[in-house]
Amino acid sequence: MSYHDIFLTTKIITDETFRLHEGFDMALLDDKTMPPSQLLTLTVLKTEPFLNFKSRLAQSLGYSLNYFRLWTLAHQRHCDYLREATTTRLIKAVPESDPELTMQDVMNSRQASSPKTLIFYLEVLDRVHEARSGQIKESHKMVFVKHFDAKNQKLVGIGHFHVQSRGSLDPLIKNRMNLPSNAKLQVYKELGPGKTNVDSPKVYSSDPIRNGDIFCFQVELSDSDIAELKRKKLYVDVVEFYNFLENRVLVHFKPRHEAMSATIEFSLVLSKKDTYEQMSKLVSAKLNHSPENLRFTGSLKGFPQNVIHGQRVPSTCWTSSQKVITVADMIETPNQNSGYPSYSSSDLNNILFYELLDLPTGEVQQKRMLKVTWTGADNREESILIGWANSARG
Repeated sequence: MSYHDIFLTTKIITDETFRLHEGFDMALLDDKTMPPSQLLTLTVLKTEPFLNFKSRLAQSLGYSLNYFRLWTLAHQRHCDYLREATTTRLIKAVPESDPELTMQDVMNSRQASSPKTLIFYLEVLDRVHEARSGQIKESHKMVFVKHFDAKNQKLVGIGHFHVQSRGSLDPLIKNRMNLPSNAKLQVYKELGPGKTNVDSPKVYSSDPIRNGDIFCFQVELSDSDIAELKRKKLYVDVVEFYNFLENRVLVHFKPRHEAMSATIEFSLVLSKKDTYEQMSKLVSAKLNHSPENLRFTGSLKGFPQNVIHGQRVPSTCWTSSQKVITVADMIETPNQNSGYPSYSSSDLNNILFYELLDLPTGEVQQKRMLKVTWTGADNREESILIGWANSARG
């Protein structure tokens, strides 16, 4: 028997990890563009009774057994005519009435698409909710809410709520966030990565609420606040910020040559839609070097490949309006079997190499490197840049 036939991996999402999570779903689990969420991870025997696992978990966290319960999460696939998107949503609470229930049984009951990982949400029990009758509790759904703070450009999980299937989140949110009763909220239902990132507020108000639904809200901004955010080229609402989340990627920058002095390795969170110029300015600020004098080289499996030019090389695959190079062009491997440029997020080459040049890259690209060997009493070799149209005579 193999290791995976005997053991399974469990990951625990808590209110604290949800609060710190800034992205889709309740945690970053299988995202190829960003590091995964730091979750408590345990390896357990598939034959271990669930109640025994919960007891060990309670002891590890210092919780009473009656203080919390565990909910299973599972991947859900959504398809449209463009692509397939996957979300991770809460499914149901694990029953604790059967002492024979094993971890393998829990795994099988959730019908998840990831057979080697069991994801739990640890719910700290709400005593008020638990004191209600079973009929009332059954009519309530547990949902999760995030807050987009536009002024600080932050997304924070504020926890879960028990609400009626057609109830309103507004008073609950205002109470938890200590907002005035007349505060105007814009509440969106999160759909996950795909063609549409979030539902409109109108859909939220008319669609029945289900267990595991995730909502995101922001306090309505004044016209002056919106104008100020736009002036700073920041995100003004949930839709814009979620669009950034869908396209963000962690890019690693390394010096192109080992001999480069006073250089560093670093990482930046960028949008795949950022242009070459926008990326250059961010790297420039990090290195304190003129953006015009930075040259970047793409990578394949961590090794440098071709120099990246700020303008796209003309191609029959691209229209004349698509001349600007974006981060996506730099790090994603094109699908060679397609009749048009398409990319897979699983084929990221998100390491870029940089050089600190003395001349602007535009001038360097118009020149060629010529090696000159000086002979005589002091033999030495030097490299000089000359224009492509120029000639050299000995």
